[in-house]
Amino acid sequence: PNNPCTFTSCPVNTRCIIDDGSARCVPDLNIDPICAGVACNPGEKCAIIL
Repeated sequence: PNNPCTFTSCPVNTRCIIDDGSARCVPDLNIDPICAGVACNPGEKCAIIL
């Protein structure tokens, strides 16, 4: 099945979810401040490497 989030780029501090078959951006509340300014590719998320 096609993942509509694959081609959806969401603003920083949001993440893509699939809502009734369509992509939607929602606030990502558990984002780390270090990652707040990092723009990741669709389907990727920022991780802190210690």
